[in-house]
Amino acid sequence: MIDLNIAVNDLFNLSPWPIIKFFFLVALLIYIIFAFILVRQVSVMDKIFHSRFNVFIKLISIALFVLSVVVLLIVLKFL
Repeated sequence: MIDLNIAVNDLFNLSPWPIIKFFFLVALLIYIIFAFILVRQVSVMDKIFHSRFNVFIKLISIALFVLSVVVLLIVLKFL
C-alpha cells in the first residue's frame, strides 16, 4: 500500500530545474533555426534588392546566427 504522506512529500520535493533546462534548450534551438532562416532571407533579399546597406545587413544577420550558436554552446557547457 502506498503511504500518502510519503507520496505527497516526494511530489513536493521534485525539482523543476530539469524541465526548465529542457525548455530553455528547445527555445535556444528554435532561435538558432530562426537566425538561420534570417540569414537565408537576407541573402535572397541581397540578390533581389540592391542597396549600399546590403553588406551591413548581411553581416548583422550572420553575426546574429553565430552569436546564437555560441550562446547554445556556452549553455551546453554549463548544463
